[in-house]
Amino acid sequence: MDATVTDVAIETDCGTSSNPGVNYDPTIEFEYAHNGTEYTGTKLYPANIVQTYDTRTAAESEVEEYDQGTRTVAYVPSERPDDAFLKN
Repeated sequence: MDATVTDVAIETDCGTSSNPGVNYDPTIEFEYAHNGTEYTGTKLYPANIVQTYDTRTAAESEVEEYDQGTRTVAYVPSERPDDAFLKN
Protein backbone atom coordinates (compact mmCIF):
# COMPACT_ATOMS: atom_id res chain seq x y z
CA MET A 1 0.00 0.00 0.00
CA ASP A 2 1.42 3.42 -0.91
CA ALA A 3 2.16 5.71 2.04
CA THR A 4 3.69 9.15 2.52
CA VAL A 5 5.94 9.93 5.48
CA THR A 6 4.71 13.06 7.26
CA ASP A 7 7.10 13.21 10.23
CA VAL A 8 10.34 11.58 11.41
CA ALA A 9 12.02 12.31 14.74
CA ILE A 10 14.30 10.92 17.41
CA GLU A 11 12.91 11.33 20.93
CA THR A 12 15.29 11.43 23.88
CA ASP A 13 14.35 9.74 27.16
CA CYS A 14 16.63 10.75 30.03
CA GLY A 15 15.50 7.96 32.33
CA THR A 16 14.77 8.19 36.04
CA SER A 17 16.79 8.12 39.25
CA SER A 18 16.12 4.37 39.57
CA ASN A 19 16.83 3.77 35.87
CA PRO A 20 19.41 6.36 34.81
CA GLY A 21 20.76 6.74 31.33
CA VAL A 22 19.66 8.11 28.02
CA ASN A 23 17.63 6.18 25.48
CA TYR A 24 16.70 7.28 21.98
CA ASP A 25 13.38 6.38 20.37
CA PRO A 26 12.90 6.73 16.61
CA THR A 27 9.38 7.91 15.77
CA ILE A 28 7.63 8.12 12.43
CA GLU A 29 4.25 9.19 11.15
CA PHE A 30 2.83 8.34 7.73
CA GLU A 31 -0.44 8.66 5.86
CA TYR A 32 -2.08 6.04 3.67
CA ALA A 33 -5.49 5.16 2.27
CA HIS A 34 -7.16 1.77 2.39
CA ASN A 35 -10.46 1.10 0.59
CA GLY A 36 -11.13 4.83 0.34
CA THR A 37 -10.48 5.61 4.01
CA GLU A 38 -7.51 7.79 5.03
CA TYR A 39 -5.34 6.65 7.95
CA THR A 40 -2.32 7.91 9.87
CA GLY A 41 0.19 5.29 11.01
CA THR A 42 3.02 5.50 13.55
CA LYS A 43 4.50 2.00 13.60
CA LEU A 44 7.79 0.91 12.05
CA TYR A 45 7.25 -2.76 12.93
CA PRO A 46 4.13 -4.94 13.23
CA ALA A 47 4.56 -5.59 16.96
CA ASN A 48 3.40 -3.07 19.56
CA ILE A 49 6.92 -2.83 20.95
CA VAL A 50 8.66 0.52 21.28
CA GLN A 51 12.23 0.24 19.99
CA THR A 52 14.73 2.18 22.11
CA TYR A 53 18.44 2.58 21.50
CA ASP A 54 21.46 3.50 23.62
CA THR A 55 22.87 5.83 20.98
CA ARG A 56 21.31 8.48 18.79
CA THR A 57 23.16 7.02 15.78
CA ALA A 58 21.51 3.62 16.27
CA ALA A 59 18.06 5.23 16.52
CA GLU A 60 18.71 7.33 13.42
CA SER A 61 19.72 4.23 11.46
CA GLU A 62 16.21 2.79 11.98
CA VAL A 63 14.58 5.71 10.16
CA GLU A 64 17.42 6.91 7.90
CA GLU A 65 15.63 5.81 4.73
CA TYR A 66 12.61 8.00 5.55
CA ASP A 67 12.41 11.76 5.18
CA GLN A 68 9.33 13.92 5.47
CA GLY A 69 7.51 13.64 2.15
CA THR A 70 9.08 10.28 1.23
CA ARG A 71 6.73 7.91 -0.55
CA THR A 72 7.09 4.36 0.72
CA VAL A 73 5.20 1.10 1.18
CA ALA A 74 3.02 0.46 4.23
CA TYR A 75 1.98 -3.06 5.17
CA VAL A 76 -1.72 -2.98 6.02
CA PRO A 77 -3.27 -5.97 7.80
CA SER A 78 -6.57 -6.74 6.06
CA GLU A 79 -8.36 -7.35 9.38
CA ARG A 80 -6.95 -4.14 10.96
CA PRO A 81 -6.44 -1.50 8.26
CA ASP A 82 -5.78 1.16 10.93
CA ASP A 83 -2.72 -0.77 12.20
CA ALA A 84 -0.23 -0.39 9.31
CA PHE A 85 3.54 -0.55 9.67
CA LEU A 86 6.53 0.16 7.43
CA LYS A 87 9.11 -2.58 8.07
CA ASN A 88 8.22 -6.23 7.68
